[in-house]
Amino acid sequence: MKICPTCHTCYDDTARFCTLDGNSLAESLPGPRVLEARYQLTKCIGQGRLGDVYQATDLTTVQQVSVKVLPPNLFTTAAAESSFRAEVERLAKISSPHIAATLAFGLLPNAATYLVSEFVEGRTLREELKQDGLMDLTRVLEITRQAALGLSVAHGAGVLHLDLKPENVMVMADAQTQELRVKVVDFGLARLKDALGGAVATDSGSVIIRMPHYTSPEEGTGMPVDGRSDVYSLGIILYEMLTDHVPFRDKFPMKVLIMHATKTPEPPRSLNPKIPAEIEALVLKMLTKEPDGRPATMQAVADALSKLIPAHNPILFAAPVAPPVPAPAPAAPSLNLPLRLTIIDADDEGNKSRTIPGTVQDASPQGMRIQTGTVATGQLNIIKDHTVAFKNRLDIAVDLPGGTVKMDAFAVRYNRAPDGMNWTVFIYIKDMARADRRLYEQYLKTVG
Repeated sequence: MKICPTCHTCYDDTARFCTLDGNSLAESLPGPRVLEARYQLTKCIGQGRLGDVYQATDLTTVQQVSVKVLPPNLFTTAAAESSFRAEVERLAKISSPHIAATLAFGLLPNAATYLVSEFVEGRTLREELKQDGLMDLTRVLEITRQAALGLSVAHGAGVLHLDLKPENVMVMADAQTQELRVKVVDFGLARLKDALGGAVATDSGSVIIRMPHYTSPEEGTGMPVDGRSDVYSLGIILYEMLTDHVPFRDKFPMKVLIMHATKTPEPPRSLNPKIPAEIEALVLKMLTKEPDGRPATMQAVADALSKLIPAHNPILFAAPVAPPVPAPAPAAPSLNLPLRLTIIDADDEGNKSRTIPGTVQDASPQGMRIQTGTVATGQLNIIKDHTVAFKNRLDIAVDLPGGTVKMDAFAVRYNRAPDGMNWTVFIYIKDMARADRRLYEQYLKTVG
């Protein structure tokens, strides 16, 4: 498990250089790879100001879990550690389909603290927001409603989040129905921030302060907080989904905190006239400066959103498509679509992109089965022997009858082709621009 010291992207042990900026990688987890003889860490999946996050296998249940390793010597007093442990115990008792379950808490030999939670397979709301154009209105309301339901359960158990942001809201597909599902993650750190005064000190003694774009006025000014602080933060997230901007922005964090406490947000409809007036009214009510002016509970927020969501068919995880357009002529049963695979060839320390041809043999909304084209004699077989070293990440361009679509993807399985030189590769599609996703899914409909 290695990490880029510049951009903090995580990589497997075999990688040597960052594919984004070419820097040499550093070890991300000195020490044991199996925690408490139970949690086998398999790969680093993120790094934040409060520690690194790893995907792991629970050797007792053989299930995938998420392990957040917090900095060593984080708790300066026994009381701070006891308070955090009590918070985790409360979290472990919470059961909601909209909250990532908290499973365990412990200490490592180097005095680092770790927190085990449910592994959520999906993408963050931040990744969803990066799609081209504004999000579908019904989708926005449903995401917010499900997040509010999860937060309502947590508040009922006496647990606040206090660090709500799009990175802590996960969206995914229901395994059976493919309907949109939402889970709020990274609970359990509110009590930790209380003990640390809202900041984390590095080894050098410098202080890292959270970027306050989603911070309530009372939290930013050090006043007492309750569940209505999370209502405000969720209101900021809703505002951002509706307008593609947070209401208060400045390069200086303190100025943003002052704006939260003193400045009235620009009405969302002035940025997006398609927003219905009743939705704007709810957003502005959630963003009232005084907590008493906001909805009293998260359940009240969820109820208000339920009334605003129009009657609809189930919302699917895949981004909504535009109204149907005339379909092209059906393709032959064997797709055989041309494509190009591109990865970053950092093995030669030159950080050059290398592209090889291939064909799509089978396709679905979630992935594809492809076969690589001819690889010249003497070159690395970049699919099996090289791509593995760089997280199996691929940039793919597929030539459809209606145009070329591009996607970010991962190779999840490799079978050697009959010629002994190329590979049949099973691809998971991670991300695709909305317009490309629409064209791709329309094509899939034409081939059954």
